[in-house]
Amino acid sequence: MLIIKRIFMLLTMLTGWNLIVLPKIDYKVSLVQINSIDSVIQRNGKIVYVDMVGDLFHFGHTEMLRRAHDFGDYVILGLHGDDDCTQYKRTPILTLAERIGAGLACRYVDAVLPYAPLITSDELFDSLNIAVVLHGDDFNQEKTEKLYGAAIRRGIFKILPYTKGISTSEIIQRVLQYNNMSTQPNP
Repeated sequence: MLIIKRIFMLLTMLTGWNLIVLPKIDYKVSLVQINSIDSVIQRNGKIVYVDMVGDLFHFGHTEMLRRAHDFGDYVILGLHGDDDCTQYKRTPILTLAERIGAGLACRYVDAVLPYAPLITSDELFDSLNIAVVLHGDDFNQEKTEKLYGAAIRRGIFKILPYTKGISTSEIIQRVLQYNNMSTQPNP
């Protein structure tokens, strides 16, 4: 937790943003707010939760978060920790601190949840008053049910289509392809 607080202090100094770290809940989660969640809760606004790795933060991520605002008044971006990402995808290229910085810089994000749990839970939804949970269409049904079962049971889970033509994996492939081409001698 001390490292996270130092990261937030550094982000505050570098950006001038007033970051608020809420007390930890059971699963090492702290909410970093750009806009206050309290006023949204007081006026019964809808809070939308979107989780992702967010590696090499790109237009597809931004587009997903823009579309999230169609479902509510306040968007929380949950970013998975590096160890969790490695478990189910691959080790991220950007560190969690870098991914947090990119998320906070996105104008469609009201708060970032570092170390977002891979498997969502009623505790998470209740503690943050989450009304809608969104994810891309990149998982099969079994994986979706495993990770978002609590949201599905509550009837608050929605799937949004991936933005066509861009993904982190695709960007990595482009870089590798470009690197391979640039190391070939010119004819």
